[in-house]
Amino acid sequence: MTNARVSRMSATVLFSTAAIALALSAASAVDARQGVPAHCLTGGCTIGFSRVGSVRDAPPNQLLDVLSLVRGPKGELATIARTFDRVLVFGTNGTLLKSVGEKGTQRGQFMRVNKVIPIPGNQFIVRDFQLGIATVLDASFAVLRTAAAPHSIDLALGSGQYISAQHIRTPGLVGYPMHLLDDKFAVVRSFGADTPEYRSDMPRLMNRLVAAGPNNMVWAAAPGRYTFEEWDPRSGQRTRSLAVKSSWFVQSLRSAPLENVRVRPSSLIESIWHDGATLWSLSRVADAAWAPRPGPPTERPFEVAQYDRTFDWVLEAIDPSTGRVLASRRLSEAHWADAASQLLSTRVPSANPAEGYTVHVVIARLEVPSL
Repeated sequence: MTNARVSRMSATVLFSTAAIALALSAASAVDARQGVPAHCLTGGCTIGFSRVGSVRDAPPNQLLDVLSLVRGPKGELATIARTFDRVLVFGTNGTLLKSVGEKGTQRGQFMRVNKVIPIPGNQFIVRDFQLGIATVLDASFAVLRTAAAPHSIDLALGSGQYISAQHIRTPGLVGYPMHLLDDKFAVVRSFGADTPEYRSDMPRLMNRLVAAGPNNMVWAAAPGRYTFEEWDPRSGQRTRSLAVKSSWFVQSLRSAPLENVRVRPSSLIESIWHDGATLWSLSRVADAAWAPRPGPPTERPFEVAQYDRTFDWVLEAIDPSTGRVLASRRLSEAHWADAASQLLSTRVPSANPAEGYTVHVVIARLEVPSL
């Protein structure tokens, strides 16, 4: 990755004191409907970032390539280790504070986990999808209890219930992409489709990305379609559908043939979240300078530097009442976002590869220009 590209990446995650003061001074000028700055409703806002902290992959190869981070009550940042069998907790200075868990099947051990989910009360859930067990961690990331959890746990609602965004292939549930779980992680209601349907060859249409909205509502989007729906999980009814107009997002119901290096990558929503006022989406698109690689068609590998050269990312803030895009920002560096924690992360490599890299962690926000 070039020095210029690294500089742009570093600049992405810096948020100036002046910009913060400006945003705060304009905070009173908001739309009464839901707290969206009124100036943004006319397209006058931009997207900025508030820096949360950083995580250092030192020694190297501790962290997953695809990052999902949550924040603790004291500013700690936690994520899953590359070995999928422990939770890594980092301090505010980016250094490793503790490692929680180890490989195994006993209490406090994990076989294969992939993310940490924040839940009310400054607690966290880690679900082992190989064992089908959920482990609840307290505010210091110590083990509180474990319980059987046969389904994915993707969101915690303020009601003490959870959302699972997966197709459960059993009679009566198959064909519904979302499920409301009770506090024991049992299915209460399945929803997300007018007519239940499941096709394994169309994951970009059948699967759902989910985000918690106000009043325990759930926002959902199929990864290959730029449409956002609000659902009431208690009744299973859709309450809103927003087909967002976009010049850059091309609907794709299937992955590109073979997903190989000679096929232009298609658009894909990677994450959505709702900050209480604004609906956000992070999507992956072909890099602005993308060109087919020479040679025979081969499967596109996942290697972070090549991934970064293949794709750009588009971050958009959307008015959840109208579907109007309030602001849009194209990012040339790889970004990941966690819907539950609303944290975005991007990697900054060290000048010395043996020293690993640093992950910068930010929160996206609307910036109101001076008037």
